[in-house]
Amino acid sequence: MKKKLIASIALLLIAGSFAGGERIYHWYLAQRDYAAAPPGMVLVPAGDFLQGTDNPAAGEDEKPLRKRFLRAFYIDTYEVTNLEFQAYEPTHEFVDGEEEFPATGITLQQARDYAASLEKRLPTLAEWEKAARGTDGRDYPWGNKFEKGIANIGGNSDLVAIGSFEDSVSPYGAHDMTGNAWEWVDDTHRDGGFFTGVDVMEREIIKGGGYSYSPYQARISYNGFEGVGSTCNDVGFRCAMDAE
Repeated sequence: MKKKLIASIALLLIAGSFAGGERIYHWYLAQRDYAAAPPGMVLVPAGDFLQGTDNPAAGEDEKPLRKRFLRAFYIDTYEVTNLEFQAYEPTHEFVDGEEEFPATGITLQQARDYAASLEKRLPTLAEWEKAARGTDGRDYPWGNKFEKGIANIGGNSDLVAIGSFEDSVSPYGAHDMTGNAWEWVDDTHRDGGFFTGVDVMEREIIKGGGYSYSPYQARISYNGFEGVGSTCNDVGFRCAMDAE
């Protein structure tokens, strides 16, 4: 009886201090040392960041601006290229000279399968936003003001090779997260809200804005959509991994 009483008291204490315990655990994760990122990837440390936006002109699916905690993870420095994707899928075709262009026309499932073949995965929506903007909720990787010519966005005529815009880099060192090719994230949007469980039309989410789109659509919080199983000639991806 005494052991049961002690166990019950312990459970109550744990339950009562869960929020505090969670904060301590998050602090512990944020203080840990992590292995250096694998070649071709950058480390995004554990910790809080601001996701979404409070911009009145933004879509409701972007709102509100809220604080999120994420574990540490690695993400590709650049989008997966035509040459890299063709090494995995020999039927992938592209024009000579575009070996280092982002691989596009890729479905979400193809992107997932490619990542899995390398023992990687796709970034979640939250991971993608943190990797692109850092912790302060900025609109673009370089800050809140769109700067013409800093990224392949704003009505440009076509894709370009990865890394062509040296200043289009996130606080963690990930390039081209705004512009060039849209990028898949491993989340699904359901009309009526994210993850509501409501039986409504599902759509798959792309981020970053394509080369021919506007600065508004290149904002980090902006969500583009494709039908389930669909893609387009400006949709690519990059991979992620849990940090060790």
